[in-house]
Order: sequence, then structure tokens, then C-alpha cells
Amino acid sequence: MTNKKIRGFKLLFLLLFKNPKKLTNGKLEALLRARVHAIEKQGNIEETTDFLSMIWSRQLYHEAKKREILSLEELEWCDNVLFGKKIKNEIRELSTSHQAQLLDIIKERRSIRSWQEGKLTKEEFELLVNAAKWAPSSSHRQPWHFLLTNDRDKIKMLSEFRDQKFVNGAPNCILALINLETYNSEEVNYTPYLDAGAAIQNLLLMAHSMGFGACWVNFGKMEVPDDKMERIKNIFGIPNDFIIVSIIPIGKLNGKIPTAPGRKKTTDITHMGVF
Repeated sequence: MTNKKIRGFKLLFLLLFKNPKKLTNGKLEALLRARVHAIEKQGNIEETTDFLSMIWSRQLYHEAKKREILSLEELEWCDNVLFGKKIKNEIRELSTSHQAQLLDIIKERRSIRSWQEGKLTKEEFELLVNAAKWAPSSSHRQPWHFLLTNDRDKIKMLSEFRDQKFVNGAPNCILALINLETYNSEEVNYTPYLDAGAAIQNLLLMAHSMGFGACWVNFGKMEVPDDKMERIKNIFGIPNDFIIVSIIPIGKLNGKIPTAPGRKKTTDITHMGVF
């Protein structure tokens, strides 16, 4: 049996026996984004030949729309891909005017471990997350969530549980979370961390451009025992399907940015055609 036929049987099973109404919001969003993303990659709606996939995707869309869990941008995206509704999306040439500026930000960003006092505002935090959310993710899942705390006791606990004393000196700390419900069993031990890393890098670069210093600190099972992790999740009210992958102590820079350590020559890590 060909892969196409197997995929067809799976979709037929979903249509007959899997009711979108019974899906949790997290699972519904993940399935919808994955299906619309897959259809979009095939080309325009007129070129889509996977009829069952389109029907299933539209069912997911209508349920998500009814629950009002999609952003306006996602609604427009789904309408465009699933129903061929044209949205105003100006096609433009890639600009080269910001290349040097972007490279400077990338090269200047450092892991900062001392800060001025001062809480991040809601607007500043949302700007950081807005940059993070534009990172690529597998099947367009967008599985990430970010939680900000400036509670001294909670930051101290994160510092102690991770055994990183400098974290305790941060005026703010961001917890980077991933919703594991959006992944299947084959992906869950690997893909979530790639998705998280892409979003965190976006956040770090935006933080640097805004005059903040931040440090990316691993915060997984290898660093924090299960009992302490559960305690943290309970204190912060983190749902069971979510995991903490990293914490990011952050605040206004305390002094000048340290000089970046040297990097390998670009030619030493560049290979064309063969290694």
C-alpha cells in the first residue's frame, strides 16, 4: 500500500470517528495549523488534490472559529488557504538595507549576568514575545508560551533549584514554556526543543535591541529534579501539558556590553557540495 493510500485511510478515519468538538483547544489549534500549513505547501487551493484533507481541515477550522481561539491573522490565513479568500498581502522585494544593522545586533548580543533594578513593563514584555512568536516552528504549531515574573521569592527559588546564583540577582525572569500536547509521540522528545530554541533566540535579539541584557539558562530534566519541577509548575500555575524548557533572567544593562569572544573563521565552517 502506498503512502498516499495510507494517508487517505487515516484522513477517512478522522472524518468518520474523530469529532473536532471533543478536542482540547491546544490539540485543535495544533492540528489545524499543521493541516493548513501542509495544504498551503501544495500550492493554491485550486491545485489541492487531497480532498479529504481539505474537508478535515475545514471542520477543524469551523470548530476553532466557533471557540474564538484564533487570532485575526490566523483567521485570515486559514480563509486564504482553505477557501481561497484573497487577503491584502503585498508582495515586495527583500530589502538589503537592514542587513548590516541586523548582523551588528546578532554579533553584539551577549549573555548578561548583572542588571540594574527595574521591572519590565507589560508593553516591553509583549514586544519581546511578539518577536519570539515570529520564529519558525514545526508544522506551524506555535507551541510556545512565555511567563514573566518579577517576584523576588520566586526568582530566588528558580535560582536555587537551577543552582545558578547569578539568576537571583535578576529583577525579572521569563519562563519559556512549550505545550507538549501539540506534538505526537514520535516528535515529543526532540522537536519541541528546536521550536523553543528558535523563539528564544528571537526574544534574545529583540531584548538586546531594546537595551536589555538577558541570559538563556537551560531548565529541563537534566538540570532540575522532577520534584522541584513539579513544585515550580504548581507555584506558577503551569498546566500539566506544558514543560519549562528554559528560564531567561533579564533586565536593563548594568554597564557596558562585554566584548564578544572570538568566533571561528567563516571559511572554516563553510562547505560547498561536500564536506
